[in-house]
Amino acid sequence: MAGSESRLMCGRGPDGTPRVIELDADGYLAGIGILAAHAPQFMGEIWYVRSGEPAGGDGKTPGTPFATMTEAIAAASAGDAISVKSGVYTENVNINLTGLELWGEFGATILGTLTISANSCRVRDMTISPTAAMGVSLSGNGCRLEGLDVIGTPTIAYSINGSLNGLSCCMASGYTITAFDISTFRAHLYRCSARGMDTATRGFYFSNGIADNGFIDSCMSVGNAVAGYEAVAGAINNVFYNCSSGSGDGPRVDTGNASTWPGYTFDNVIHAVTTLDGTGTYNICKITGVVQINHIYGVVETATPAGTTAASLQLFPTGGAAVQLTSLAGSNISSLPAGSMIEKAQAAANAISVSDNTLGFISEQVGLLFAKFAVGQKTGTVTHIRLNVTEAGTSGAIHWYVDWQSLSEDGFIEPV
Repeated sequence: MAGSESRLMCGRGPDGTPRVIELDADGYLAGIGILAAHAPQFMGEIWYVRSGEPAGGDGKTPGTPFATMTEAIAAASAGDAISVKSGVYTENVNINLTGLELWGEFGATILGTLTISANSCRVRDMTISPTAAMGVSLSGNGCRLEGLDVIGTPTIAYSINGSLNGLSCCMASGYTITAFDISTFRAHLYRCSARGMDTATRGFYFSNGIADNGFIDSCMSVGNAVAGYEAVAGAINNVFYNCSSGSGDGPRVDTGNASTWPGYTFDNVIHAVTTLDGTGTYNICKITGVVQINHIYGVVETATPAGTTAASLQLFPTGGAAVQLTSLAGSNISSLPAGSMIEKAQAAANAISVSDNTLGFISEQVGLLFAKFAVGQKTGTVTHIRLNVTEAGTSGAIHWYVDWQSLSEDGFIEPV
């Protein structure tokens, strides 16, 4: 075919018309040069960085990369991009050029703080392990952060001080106070996660009264005992959509009562274990505010000793008088084998129900008349639900399950 143009038929269309492709004189698809010229291309310059490179690289090709991101930022112009090879980079990085993009290869890690101080920037796929109090400091506006993970022990993992910023699939895997601190308006976080490991931590925190109109979508918090989600007074019109609060989280806090929580889920069945040791009273869970209890039952894990009688459940404010949730006369739970169950299944005037597993059992509530009840914390006083029992031995263990939901804004239950 060399030296002449050819036409090849490659099937027919729905109307029977032949489909034809043309080859040029050299046998290539005719017009391919025109098509290639219209392929999408990045409009700015692309700079390359690889850890451990010797000095002298110009950063213009993958074969002549810079050794640090700081060098690349100094060489770049607004609207450029920096491609970062997997590796460890010991530096504080400041993205201070409008429209600059930082593309991390999987495994690219900054040992330092990442600061985004310019507008309309984009950072993706980086791990940040700060050596100071801040993981990511975002003061630019209209930026996008995707697939970042802050690890280590910064005070704040992500400090969001700019407006109209979007974070997607960003993780806070290490911090001592706050995972996502949002102090201005119109932040959008999607599928971000806050995994606290400290009793003093918060997950998602709208920390300023001007932090309005934020959208927290499908985010997850766990192990943040102060609060999984919190909005201070004045932070209004924020939406927490399909967000979840897991084990170890404190109550959600909406001080201004001006945010919405569609699809919000939490750890609504708490677990606690009572090990009988002769004490006679055992706190099961702590009550804050007003909550509805849907069900309380305990499954015997280790057989109870003989002579264990007068078992009842109480609401007990520390230093105050107990409020009986079941009859004070109580029930005999002596020598219950593992797998047996005790539960509050009737009105408070009735004794706790006992299901002995010696021959198996069935437990049911007819009409569900007394299945649910509400309890409230004594004002300013630590208040528990507890087991009260007369004991003749020091063995046995009961695993409790408490199914609940909040009735007041601060309504919350946590295991003891």
